[in-house]
Amino acid sequence: KWEGVPHHRKQWIAGPAASGGEGFSQTGAAEAQPTDLMLLDIPLIDTSDAEPGYYVAAAGRNSTRWRGAALFKSTDGGTNYAQIGQANAAATMGSTSTALPDFGGGNVFDEHSSVTVTLTAGSGTLDSKTEALVLNGENEAIIGAEVVRFKNATLTATRTYVLTGLLRGRRGTEWAMGGHEAIERFCLLPVFDLTMQPGEIGAARHYKAVTLGSSLASADAIPFVNRAVRMKPLAPVNLGGG
Repeated sequence: KWEGVPHHRKQWIAGPAASGGEGFSQTGAAEAQPTDLMLLDIPLIDTSDAEPGYYVAAAGRNSTRWRGAALFKSTDGGTNYAQIGQANAAATMGSTSTALPDFGGGNVFDEHSSVTVTLTAGSGTLDSKTEALVLNGENEAIIGAEVVRFKNATLTATRTYVLTGLLRGRRGTEWAMGGHEAIERFCLLPVFDLTMQPGEIGAARHYKAVTLGSSLASADAIPFVNRAVRMKPLAPVNLGGG
C-alpha cells in the first residue's frame, strides 16, 4: 500500500497486472507512435487563459496508449525549432462526417439538428450529459468555427458518435451557425492553453508535436497563423435600429 500525489495528470503508467483477485487490471504499455496535433485560434474558453494565446490539442495517432508529446515552434520557416510546451493528456478530437445544419439562433437548444463526428484512434470517448450540466459548461466543443455544447452523444460505430440536443453559437460564435460543411474539425474543450508574444500575432509559424522519446525529424511540420481571436470582443448579434 502506498500514498502519493501525482505531479502531472495521466503521467503514471501502470505496472504489470497483479495475480487474480487482487484488484488490479492489466494496462498496456505506452506505444511509440506519431502524435496528431490540432492548433485552435478560437474565442476565449476560460477567462483565466492567457491573452494573447491559442489552444493546442494533441493525441496519439494509432491508439490511446500514448506517451505524450513535446510541442516545438519554428519562427524561421521550419529551419530551427525550440520547445515551447508539453502535453501529457490526450485530447478528444476528430472530424465531422455530416454537415451541421444551419440554425436561426436564440439562446435555446437546437433539438432538431444532429451532426456525426468520428474521433481519432488516440482520442478519448464522448458521453451524454444532463441539460443542467450542459448549461453549466459541460460537453463544449468546437465544430468548424462554431462553439457548441451537446446533451446526447450516441455511439453508432467505432469511435463514431451522433450528437444531438445542441446549444449553438457559444462564446460569440453565432455568426458561424450557418454554412457548415460535411468535413470539419471537431475538438472537445477545454484543451491545453498556450501563451504567445503580442508581436507574433498574424505571423506564420511552423509547429511540430514530437512524441516523447522520438526525434524532431519524425514529426510532421504544421503551419499555423494565430490571429488572436480570443482577444477580440464577442461578435454582436441581433442588431436593430430605429
